[in-house]
Order: sequence, then structure tokens, then C-alpha cells
Amino acid sequence: MKGYYLLCMVLITMSCIVVQKVVRHNTEDREIQLENPKHRKRNTSAFTGMAYAGMVIGFGMFAIGMANAPFELNVNG
Repeated sequence: MKGYYLLCMVLITMSCIVVQKVVRHNTEDREIQLENPKHRKRNTSAFTGMAYAGMVIGFGMFAIGMANAPFELNVNG
């Protein structure tokens, strides 16, 4: 049980860092493309979608684990 939650938290932490990077790069790329229309974007839309999907999957796994945990309701949160 502890290992499952540990892996969920590692997935959530890594995906949140990647989403932060993707959002920052996409914002910077939009600003740069206003000045230089030929500027190549650093992240594709597929990579952006995968970053968000990883974060959603991590939170979903954690929520499913908490819902199925054999604890009392006050421990589940």
C-alpha cells in the first residue's frame, strides 16, 4: 500500500514539474512568435497533452487508491 502511494506521488511530482515547464515554454513561445513568426515552438501539442494526461492519471490513481483504502473515513480525508 505504501509503495503504491509513493509511486503515485512520484508520478504526480514529475508530471507537475513537466506541466510547469510546458506552460512556461508555451507562454514564452507565444511572445517570441509575435516578434518573429518563423520561430519554432519548443513543445508540440502532443507533448503538451501527454504532460497534462500524466498529471490527471497520477491524481486519478491517487484518488482511486484513497477510495479503495481499507481505512476509516476520517483517515481517508
